[in-house]
Amino acid sequence: MTAYSASGISCAGWGILETAVARSASSEPQQVRHQKGDFIMNRYWLQIVGACVFEVGWVIGLKHADTALEWALTAVCILISFYVLLNAARHLPVGTVYAVFVGLGTAGTVLADMILFGDPVKPIKLALIGVLLIGVVGLKLLGHEPAADKSGKEAV
Repeated sequence: MTAYSASGISCAGWGILETAVARSASSEPQQVRHQKGDFIMNRYWLQIVGACVFEVGWVIGLKHADTALEWALTAVCILISFYVLLNAARHLPVGTVYAVFVGLGTAGTVLADMILFGDPVKPIKLALIGVLLIGVVGLKLLGHEPAADKSGKEAV
């Protein structure tokens, strides 16, 4: 890993960034192996979070858009959200990706309605969002373990 210096500050993270960019430049999807206890959020999970942000944008847009520009922005949010979601789903377990996407998108939409549009804040609503987020985090932490075939070897 190469360390760069910007304004006298050593930035070892640039080497990690170079590696990530080099890997993303390859045209073939890469196998992502998850080890038990590995809770570091990789770039595909960050893509899911980004897709959720755009999902919240388009759901709010469907409810509140009035002008052609607002409808166009809603359509752009839909396209970006699903493009990023599908890209991440190529590298992560699809069931978990979808559950996380829907869970975070739902929680984000409800919270955005409360914060931006004055939807009443009720303790039960916040508690249910908390339960939803606990489920999403639980799915992420459980991860995906490859199934073993009859000979006891892990499937690739």
